[in-house]
Amino acid sequence: MTEPVEYGLNLIKLMFGALERVLFYNAKKERFTMAKVIDITGKLTNEKPRVRISEDFEFEVNTSKNAVIKMQMLANENLPDIELMDEGLKILMGDEAYSRLEAMDLTVDGYKTVYTAVMACINNESFEDAAKRFQGK
Repeated sequence: MTEPVEYGLNLIKLMFGALERVLFYNAKKERFTMAKVIDITGKLTNEKPRVRISEDFEFEVNTSKNAVIKMQMLANENLPDIELMDEGLKILMGDEAYSRLEAMDLTVDGYKTVYTAVMACINNESFEDAAKRFQGK
């Protein structure tokens, strides 16, 4: 056989092999049936939780996988607690919201409260549950 024909036949065999893995033979009904499909379209959302600090200041928390990975990388750098909170909030709040927060000149306790609220969003838990978890540290 010529090289292009062999390539075409090999490609067809490869495609059929993949098709065989998607389909399985139902011996009782003597026909091919599709493999089971699990539909999770209704379970996925890109809605981001929000934290309200005051009547005129509310921000969206970036709960994406990539933001959480960046946070975990920060945690591994052994930064002091306040610096870890600072850098983490920059990632999870975004620059604009973080700048507004910084302009508020909060106390350390106030800053910890904001951080706890953001962590509650990341972990999809209530503020109270997150606060209990942080009290142990």
